[in-house]
Amino acid sequence: MIKEILDIKPKNKPGSPATILIMGGSRGSEFINEEVLKIMPSLVKKYKLIHITGESHYGSIKDHAGSNYRVLASVDPLQMPIYYK
Repeated sequence: MIKEILDIKPKNKPGSPATILIMGGSRGSEFINEEVLKIMPSLVKKYKLIHITGESHYGSIKDHAGSNYRVLASVDPLQMPIYYK
């Protein structure tokens, strides 16, 4: 998996709209999730967001999902290269 991530080539230009991947570890995820919810309404006007919240916060955030805001509880580590791309 690490090799697959390291082999991802940088894009020449961002997608339209550009995508922001948001994730945090167990200790920082609550703070990150709270801050994302504060700024998410303005971000989704310009960007596509993929937000990995963690299992314990997913229930309180999932209802905010929309066309440019995808909310996931977790991601299988073997699938991470897909999200980095």
